[in-house]
Formats: sequence, C-alpha cells, structure tokens
Amino acid sequence: MRKLTTKEWIYLAFASLALLLLAISLGIPLGNSQFWIVLASWVQAVGSIGAIAAAIWIGQKQHDQNVALVTDERQRIADEQKEAAKSLREATAALLDPFRDSATALIAALRPFDGSIEPMPPEVVELIGDVERFAKSTKADIAELRDVFVGQPSTLVVHGHLVRLVGLLERHCKIEKGLEANRQTYAQIVAYARATGAHGQEVQPRAVRVADYQEVLELLEDAFSAL
Repeated sequence: MRKLTTKEWIYLAFASLALLLLAISLGIPLGNSQFWIVLASWVQAVGSIGAIAAAIWIGQKQHDQNVALVTDERQRIADEQKEAAKSLREATAALLDPFRDSATALIAALRPFDGSIEPMPPEVVELIGDVERFAKSTKADIAELRDVFVGQPSTLVVHGHLVRLVGLLERHCKIEKGLEANRQTYAQIVAYARATGAHGQEVQPRAVRVADYQEVLELLEDAFSAL
C-alpha cells in the first residue's frame, strides 16, 4: 500500500474534521445557543490543527530542501576530488611513463643474457647506466610531487611506494654495473688461466637476473594503477 504524503494527510485531516463538524451541527437546532458554542469550539480546534499541520508541512519541505542542499554539496566535493585525482594521475604519468619505457627497454636488452655470467656488450652496459641516471632524476621529480599528494590523503601512501620502487630499480642498475665489472674481471681471469694452464680459485660472479627488474616494474605498474 502506498504511503500518504504530508499534504495528503493534511487534506484528510481537514475533511475528517469538516465531516465531524457537520454531523455535530446537524444534531443541534440552529436556534440553540449550544450550536454556536460547539461551532466556535470546532472552528478553534480546526484552526489549531490546521496550523500544526501547516507547520509540519513547512518543516518537511524545509527538511527536503536541506537534504537536497547537502546532497548537492557532497556531489560537488566528490566531483572536485575526482578532478584532483585525475590531475594528480596525469602529472604522475607525465613523469613515470618515460621512465617505464626506458626500464622496459632495459629489460628487453638484458633478457638475452638472463642467467649468464658472461660479460655483456658495451651498449647494454651503457644502457644500464642511462636507466640508473634516469631513475635517479625520476625519483627526485616524483618526490617533489609530495605536496600535491598531501592534498589527496588516500594516495599519499601510493606516492611513497612510487618513490621507493623507482629508487629500487635505480639500485638494481647500480648493483648490476658492479656485477658486470666482476663478470668482466672473471672472464679475463678464465681466459688467462686457459692460456697459461693456471688454475685459480676465483668465485663466479652472480648471473644476470632479469626477474629482479621485471618484478620492480610490475610493482610500479600496480602502484600507479592505485591512483
């Protein structure tokens, strides 16, 4: 069953009182002074109830208007936050996208040497150094966006993850350069031993591990997607 609105309740109250007033009036002769006393009483009662009903209706209308205002304000705030989040994502992407492209290129260059202890070509080693420097500058640029992230508390943690992950890839590149130097030294020692018949106790250097770079890049993608 449909619920009656406030206005419908007011109409119903007036109709009921009018019928009741008519019934009482018909039961009392018009010449009797009691008729006018009863009529005056009912007119006063109807007026009082009407005033109460009107106050209720006005209060309900004001309440509905207030609810509408609150709803509009919440929507405005939500729209502003959404726009701010979009701007933050675009600003971060402008810094992060070129770096991710360079990291992807580095992974592709390292993949043929994955698991190998053989020295890599000079151009690959140079690329490692380039990505390391790029990571350092990108990390600093993203760190400078912290003030913007502070305006979006829900993404401030993401900012920390982005800075940390770019820094982690920078550290991988730095370590890789050191490992590559060890591989070159080891290769020279092995070549010398083969040429002279000498047998040393040199420890093999660590092989290239592409998975280390790939993992950081995937984590970086996940962190950025959280913006």
